[in-house]
Amino acid sequence: MGVLPRPKNDGMVWAWGSNWFGQLGDSKTDGNNTPVQVKGVNGVDFLSHVKAIAAGGIHSLALKDNGDVYAWGWNSSGALGNGTLVNYKSTPAKVVNLSGVTAIAAGQGHSLALTSNGTEWAWGSNVSEELGDNTTTSNLTPQKVTGSSNVTAIAAGQGHSLALTSNGYAWACGDNKYGQLGDNTTINRPTSVPIVAPF
Repeated sequence: MGVLPRPKNDGMVWAWGSNWFGQLGDSKTDGNNTPVQVKGVNGVDFLSHVKAIAAGGIHSLALKDNGDVYAWGWNSSGALGNGTLVNYKSTPAKVVNLSGVTAIAAGQGHSLALTSNGTEWAWGSNVSEELGDNTTTSNLTPQKVTGSSNVTAIAAGQGHSLALTSNGYAWACGDNKYGQLGDNTTINRPTSVPIVAPF
């Protein structure tokens, strides 16, 4: 057995795989079958002080230890949260109008953030009502999920979003054609509904 690389704890980010839309964040669009280091904003230096990462369909997110969120990759529905519809960005850009973030999640074409006051924020594609704002309009910047409060954890699926609240209830919104919202229906939900829980 060969010598394995030592685990890193320096807050830097590495990525590998497909890179058609710059989702590796290395300022290129060539895929890599070994890890490459994610560049810093506008390709200057390297992204650092990162405490959490999330991989979407073809975009990526990073949460820095100061509560700021950065995004790169595919952006045609606004999943990068930088206020533009530029098709893609191959280096990280700061998600605007968002601070104090404690957790992140990335779906197929949308992104989620949880802030320290227990509110959930969403941006990007909303074709399946996954942003939970009672519309099907995509958001280019983070918007508060309707009615969100006391949220302790979040997750994002292909076209749906999930949240866990401090009272132990789980909530879901968005695409439900296969019953993925767990509300005993197959109806899409434009705002969060409680998951029917036998637990």
